[in-house]
Parts: sequence; structure tokens; C-alpha cells
Amino acid sequence: MNGAVVRGAACALSLLMLAAVVGNSSAGGKKVYKSPQEVFDAVIKAAEKDDIKTLLGCVTANSRDQLAGGLVLIAGFMKAFAKFAKEEDKARLEKLDKVLEKHGLTEETFKKLEKDDKKVDLNDSEQAKQAILSLAKLVKDRDGFILEAIALMDKKDKKGPFEDLVGANPMLKEVKIDGDAAKGTLVGKKDGTEVSHTLEFRREGGSWKVEMPQPQKKKNKK
Repeated sequence: MNGAVVRGAACALSLLMLAAVVGNSSAGGKKVYKSPQEVFDAVIKAAEKDDIKTLLGCVTANSRDQLAGGLVLIAGFMKAFAKFAKEEDKARLEKLDKVLEKHGLTEETFKKLEKDDKKVDLNDSEQAKQAILSLAKLVKDRDGFILEAIALMDKKDKKGPFEDLVGANPMLKEVKIDGDAAKGTLVGKKDGTEVSHTLEFRREGGSWKVEMPQPQKKKNKK
């Protein structure tokens, strides 16, 4: 898979591409965030501490599934290009194979995914999103898979939350709550230019959580 699906996966993973940290899964946890601003602040603080477990507890269940699906997607790419890997990367790929096997993602699984990919219109953002969510369904213990897969990432891939969208120092403004949903505006700077992006929130189990941002469509140049 590539194109729109890759862009969706990259956005989904922007929250979790931190340092290689792994532990027992406690996504969701008992922490209750009483407002969108509170959970946003928790995401920023968790990122500073490389606390992936807390980050998982800050996102919606749907977003968690997007993260899991995005990681399956990236794992598929890594396996596809394994023969071109540098010697220092081979040990990590071997560990990746063990993680994938542990979570039921076999060679047969990825071969089937390659065939199914031809049925997806990669230029359709909704189909791209559904493709990633369908990958998540292949994994039963999605929290555990996310934590173990993140631990294998190269530290050079480390990024701050929302960095792909609005740069390294995001701010949340203009939050509007409507029942169990809310929207705010992410504001920041990228390449010296002020940028903004809509950020959505959902109240789940009595706690506000972040809905993973979706990639914005690129405007066609006239």
C-alpha cells in the first residue's frame, strides 16, 4: 500500500514515533481528562517524557486502531524491502518478524494484503482510512502490538506530537464543545510559516480523548 494510505499512516503515527520505550500495556488506564485542553496538555507532557503508555491512554479507541493498522502497514513495507536492508538493520528486522509472528501476522497474511491492496482506491481518503482500520483488525492485542512495534523503531524517526501537521511546538486554540465531541485548532509554525489544523476530541468512558488527525488533502495547483 502507498499513496493516500501511507499519508494516513504517517499522520496516525506522528503521536507515537518517539524513543524506543516498551512496557506492559495500560492504554485507556484510569486517568480521566476533564476537558479537551487537559488531554491535549497530557499528550504534550507524555511526548516530552517518551511515555507511550500515557499517549495511548490519551487517544480514542478509533485512533488506537489507526495506530495499530499504520504499524502493520509500515511493517509490511519493511518486510518488502528487507533484502535491501543494511547489515545493521537486519537484527531489527529479525526482531520485527518475531513481534509480527507473536501477534498472528504471518508471511501468508502479508501476501494476502498485497493482493487486497489492488482493490483499494488510494486516492480516496475514506478508503485509505478504512484500509488502515482493516489492518488493525488482524491484531487482537492492539495495545501490546503498538508498544512492541514502537520499541523497534529507529530513534532517528522520533517526532513530537502533531509535528507533521503544525511543527514542533503546537498550541491548541478556539476549542468548541458539542456534547461528547469537541473541535479545536492546532496552531504552529512549519518552515517559518504559520499553519493550523483542526483537532477533534471525543468523550469516551467519561474522559476526553484526542481523535487522531487525518491528513489534509493537498490542493491542486492551477
